[in-house]
Amino acid sequence: MPQADDGRTVDLRELETSISAMCVHLEGDEDAFRRIVETLPVPLAVLQAADGKILYTNSCLDETLGVARGSLLDGDWGYIFPNISDRRRLKKVATKGGGVRGIELRCRHKNGTPLWVSVWQRRVVCHSRECMLTILVDVTGRKADESRQREKRKALRRLLEANDRDRELIACEVHDGLLQQMTGALMRLEVARIAINKGKADSAEQVEAATGLVREAIKEARSLIDGVRPPDLDKIGLAGALKTFVDKTAASSDIEIEFVHRLPSMRMGPNLEATIYRIVQESLNNVWRHSESTKAYVELSQHDDNVIIKVRDWGIGFDPAQVNRKSFGLTSIKQRTRLLGGSVTIDSVRKEGTTICAELPLTESPLGVCTI
Repeated sequence: MPQADDGRTVDLRELETSISAMCVHLEGDEDAFRRIVETLPVPLAVLQAADGKILYTNSCLDETLGVARGSLLDGDWGYIFPNISDRRRLKKVATKGGGVRGIELRCRHKNGTPLWVSVWQRRVVCHSRECMLTILVDVTGRKADESRQREKRKALRRLLEANDRDRELIACEVHDGLLQQMTGALMRLEVARIAINKGKADSAEQVEAATGLVREAIKEARSLIDGVRPPDLDKIGLAGALKTFVDKTAASSDIEIEFVHRLPSMRMGPNLEATIYRIVQESLNNVWRHSESTKAYVELSQHDDNVIIKVRDWGIGFDPAQVNRKSFGLTSIKQRTRLLGGSVTIDSVRKEGTTICAELPLTESPLGVCTI
């Protein structure tokens, strides 16, 4: 039993049975039939079975489609169901089973707005002609909600996949770097211990080598920690951490980066600060790897209760519509922004550059949106 967008539960099976009986018993009294169906709270039409000619529409259907009262009469049912594949599907189902039970199809409002309706049809006889009594229930709102939920699930799934990928990368880094260095240090110390026990003079050399490996391991561990949460965020705050990162990036990439910070001095939540840092980090990494730009601009500001992050370059640009969904950099930016209830726009013009603008609420919000 479907539910209309206004929350009404509509018992369509009982309704279509009742109206079918009316079509038979009131065949000779069209005015009485019209008076009854005009009071129904659901869109209704009577179509000629042979060719789909519209014989009758009630005021509720005309209102749903945004057309003038009675303007669809004698027209083709293609106005109600503009997609030819949908009309073929209705014909096929109706021919096979004698009726249609709750098939969800697309139709359109007069202003071009797409609509989704649940279609119920039953073959009836009106004035000695075979007709299809057609009842529609507007489910556009529900379909939109379902679409939004699917997008949210996709975003969360991509985020989980990204987290899994990050864990795999960390595991590889630990295995190939930190673990190998610690294993090497242990082996050196074992050799030194044996040498000491035997009174050999080369034990100091082994200890020195082991010490060097431990130093490298500590450096590697700090690098891994920085990849999870930059220590500078806790030490010197968001602005200081970003200034340090921007300076390092500029020095190592030969990109001239202007950093403008207009945020108040107050500290924000740790998740928000980390997200802002990662958005700037990933945006500048994209500038360095892909844009071929020699300069970039980073700006942090506050508008009302939102933080605005803007990163611009003057590089080769790209077509946002052609961006591969597996482009982890942009995907990460969008996912991080959505997770904190923000929005992000990515504007790019070939040979002119790219601007990434993210807006994040200072307080927690539902999943946000992204626009490319």
